[in-house]
Amino acid sequence: MYMDKCINAHDTLIGSRGAPVSVAGLRKNFKKFAALDDLSFDVKPGKITALLGPSGCGKTTALRCIAGLEVPDDGEIKIGNTVVTSISKGTLLPPNKRNLGMVFQSYAIWPHMTVGQNVGYPLKVRGRKGSDIERQVEETLSLVGLGGYSTRPAGKLSGGQQQRVALARAIIARPSVILFDEPLSNLDAKLRARMRFELLRLQREVGITSVFVTHDQAEAMAIADELIVMNRGRIEQRGDARSIYMEPASEFVADFIGVSNALEAIVVQSSSEAGITTVRLSDNPDITIKSRARCKLIEGQRCQAFVRPESLRLSSAQTTPAYDDNILEVTVLATQYLGNTIEVEVRLGNSELRLALEPHHHLAQGDRLHLRMAAHDCILLEGASR
Repeated sequence: MYMDKCINAHDTLIGSRGAPVSVAGLRKNFKKFAALDDLSFDVKPGKITALLGPSGCGKTTALRCIAGLEVPDDGEIKIGNTVVTSISKGTLLPPNKRNLGMVFQSYAIWPHMTVGQNVGYPLKVRGRKGSDIERQVEETLSLVGLGGYSTRPAGKLSGGQQQRVALARAIIARPSVILFDEPLSNLDAKLRARMRFELLRLQREVGITSVFVTHDQAEAMAIADELIVMNRGRIEQRGDARSIYMEPASEFVADFIGVSNALEAIVVQSSSEAGITTVRLSDNPDITIKSRARCKLIEGQRCQAFVRPESLRLSSAQTTPAYDDNILEVTVLATQYLGNTIEVEVRLGNSELRLALEPHHHLAQGDRLHLRMAAHDCILLEGASR
């Protein structure tokens, strides 16, 4: 239900393909919690921005506010040069006036219609002629790999084909922005991986600005130009996939994105000229590690040391190349052969670590080896223990 206020925006949103999106100061409170807490971000024209986070972090609420399906308590949303939502000005453009396309988790296709009728529906409600609709439907279906499917019953298609129909319907009217709400979550793993590439190819070809909501980290990292990691209605970190994975800005991001080993530590020596900080492990006072601090840390301060499993190496020799800043004795606890990698669990003093090694390694439970770790790969963040 929309606000009983004067809607003082244009009757139609006249935008071009690849319009930018601006979200400023968005707030939305439900009875027991704040879904959005002063959320602000921009989406560059023609780019894909993914809103990523656990259930309840506010990503879907943000998407629904952009779509006009949810009314925020405060804030402003612009698509192109048009303000579509402004609580302070009493502006709230309805969804059908925002020039948006949407792709849902459930596909939301009409099974009683043909593929062509589903895809052409947005043009039909705009008053386009039959011959023009048929031509554009065929062009759009070819674009998503469904050329020749126009007369088929939509309800008889596979899940992947139905998602392509939903995508074709979203782009046929050439909207300024496409909103994706967990669009691949109902597909099996192999098809989901393939559809990532298809979505990326199509978006690059069409060039429509996209906002992509997902809880799937691999999906977001594969598709998005920029990731926005959300937690409790706020932005924890934003950036490209590589920077967020390798340079987490908070304990939450380091723990949520990918797999990370977390060690409680105490600063022994603050950062040197090379930017290296020495810490000792809280549960292993005799073990010190050279690490890289993401924030200012002082001697005696408690912190968290994070290192990715693929950044760790094992060897039987204690001698080390120059790039190995840390050599620590460990014991192999368990191994799992996964084809393209071996997951290894080792004991370091009183702590346990996970490693991801190349599959040519042959390890056995109880092997005593040397763990190698570059200081650059071990990131320190301040914060209390979990």
